Amino acid sequence: MFIDSSENTSEEQRQAAKDFLNWLVLEEEGNAFLTEKCALVPAYSNISSEALDPLSTSVKKYADAGSLIGNYDYLPDDHFSRCGASFQKYLAGQIDRAGLAAEIESYWSSTAPVEH
Repeated sequence: MFIDSSENTSEEQRQAAKDFLNWLVLEEEGNAFLTEKCALVPAYSNISSEALDPLSTSVKKYADAGSLIGNYDYLPDDHFSRCGASFQKYLAGQIDRAGLAAEIESYWSSTAPVEH
């Protein structure tokens, strides 16, 4: 999660976002919302996983043990803008499914993953 620090948000909005994130992570009610209402596996060890389903409990156990693969962050910097433009053309009916696949395949054949 992140907080938008651009000119599109006010300091009041940024503070509200910080307060909300702190509530999710630090308050019992926020923890319950995260695990019980949203059914998300908590990323922090202070949040109880008692209310999680068996699969989520297993994921939490592996995460707490440091046994999960790290976040995949190897997409080229232009990945979302280039592939997103192709998806927009597809959604607008400018290309068909095969055209979308061809554009994405062309993109990936001309680029390579980048470690960030």
